[in-house]
Amino acid sequence: MHWSWSSDAPHNVTFSKPNKHSKTGRKGSYSLSFSKAGTYSYHCTIHGFTGKVVVK
Repeated sequence: MHWSWSSDAPHNVTFSKPNKHSKTGRKGSYSLSFSKAGTYSYHCTIHGFTGKVVVK
């Protein structure tokens, strides 16, 4: 999975399980691979935006 952002405000992508996160910044990108099936929730620690990745 790949995320990218460019904004006037900083953002990040943070997962609790697995314990992985991107760098925080106004411009950036982040990639993460998932090897097991499941639903993985993530959020931005700055703004609280949320999302999930579903791996089948």
